[in-house]
Parts: sequence; structure tokens; C-alpha cells
Amino acid sequence: NLLVLFIGDPTTSQPDATGAPNTYEHVFTFGGDETVSSTGVKPFTVKIGVGVERDRQIVGCVMESLAIEAVKQEVVSCTCSIIGSGNESLVTASTPDWSAYTQPYLTFASASTMTIGGTDRLSTAPTIEAFRLTLTRGWDADHYVLGNRFLAAASLSGMATVEGSMDFSFTSQDEYERF
Repeated sequence: NLLVLFIGDPTTSQPDATGAPNTYEHVFTFGGDETVSSTGVKPFTVKIGVGVERDRQIVGCVMESLAIEAVKQEVVSCTCSIIGSGNESLVTASTPDWSAYTQPYLTFASASTMTIGGTDRLSTAPTIEAFRLTLTRGWDADHYVLGNRFLAAASLSGMATVEGSMDFSFTSQDEYERF
């Protein structure tokens, strides 16, 4: 769901409908000559529980960046940076329903394959020890109009950026030099 809010709707296909009828491929397109309408980015509402009778609600939020880090033997972490419209109000407090979430966390071991250059680097040396990915959008964070103290509709003012890194574990010096 975070990728849909940040990047927009993916193109979905079913590569092997007869052999693997429950397997789907989702392709997210990120970057290029983007506009808010071409990306399919969905503004959303954030509710912040403050532990009393009322929650803070901010409408018209968009994600500025999304960072995912998967380190071997650790829980996968995700950090989101959000730009709010400033249109904030107090609403009746609510309790989130987490019953649909059967697995409380995702770990590095949850990944089945990670292919680089046609080789699965989770099972073939050199193996991946850590994976980090940061996606950032070029939002105009101070897009105001006269007569309104809240941000106007979200607008992109810069290019999207992608940053990433991987840590590999090599079993020999020869392997390291070949890679």
C-alpha cells in the first residue's frame, strides 16, 4: 500500500496463469517526466492519535520520500517522509483495526530471491548482507496561493531520485576481484 500511495498504481500482469495462477507481477514506474496526474499519486489523510478523546486529522498529504532497509537477521524497516497540506482538524478518536495483519513484521528472510545480473544473490556467492533503497519525489513544499494559509494542490517541482546500496559477503579474495 505504501508504494501505491507514493508511486501510484502499478501495471499488473499474471506471467503464468496456468502454472502459477496465484502469482502476479506488479511493475511500478517511477521517475521521468512526471506530473501529479501522470503518476497516479494519491493524496491521503493522516490521523494522529494523541491518547485522549480527539485525534488530529490532516487531509491532502503526499509522501515526499520512502526509504526501505533490509539487513540480514533483522526486521525490515521503512521510513516515510510526508508533506501535509496544513489543513488540520480535530476528529473523534478511533482505534485502528490490525486484525487483517497476520504477520506482524517482514524480515530479510521473507525474500525468496534477489536477482542481480541473472544470478540469485541470496543463495549464490557473493551473497547480499544488506539492501537499502530510498525513493524521493521533487514536491514543491511551499506551494501557497494568496488568501489561503494551507498548501494548494500538490505539485511536482523537481525530478524524482533513486538512491540505493547493497552490502555483499565474499568468500574469497578472487571472488571479490572478479565481482
